[in-house]
Amino acid sequence: MLRWPQSVYYGSNASVGGINIITRKGGIGDTYSATLELGNGTTATAFLSRRTARGGLSFALSHSDDHGYDQSGDGGEKDGLKRTTAILSGDYLVTEDLKLGFTLRRAGEDYDYDSTSFTATDAPGYVVDDPTQFGTRDERTLGVYGEYAMLEGRLTHRLAYEDTRYESTFNGGAPTLTRTEALKYRLSFGLDGRSVAEATIC
Repeated sequence: MLRWPQSVYYGSNASVGGINIITRKGGIGDTYSATLELGNGTTATAFLSRRTARGGLSFALSHSDDHGYDQSGDGGEKDGLKRTTAILSGDYLVTEDLKLGFTLRRAGEDYDYDSTSFTATDAPGYVVDDPTQFGTRDERTLGVYGEYAMLEGRLTHRLAYEDTRYESTFNGGAPTLTRTEALKYRLSFGLDGRSVAEATIC
């Protein structure tokens, strides 16, 4: 979790805190891995990358099938969730001081939920079991960036552009589309490997 002021770099809505997700890159050479988790659902992941001393490419794929639980608490059907995420990322050291990189992310989600009763007279009666309710979400993110290091790496400039698009539907209805674009600049200064100052312009 990033606290203010670091979180401001990730948008005005994250000014009091934000989750910083670091894309896995792998080590020098070829890297392959896969996992499988079983329980109240299934989660499977796969990862592969190829890197040299100057940069590389990586691809990550994950799928989760969560059986969920009955949100209404009425003993009805479970409200599950299925989600698939794919991430392609790469970076390259153009010079000893300049790095360019990108991230492409695509995620799809199908989930169930229950109805709500606005005539309920108590909290337990507000959520009503309803097996007909479902929703979908499609997320697409593109990010490109450049980093330039100075003073033997202690001073770093980072300029990034991000384009995020969401498409969601409820019960097969017309989709709701949202899009967020951001151009961000970050200046970081460190001493002996420890960051002591940071400024961001979004």
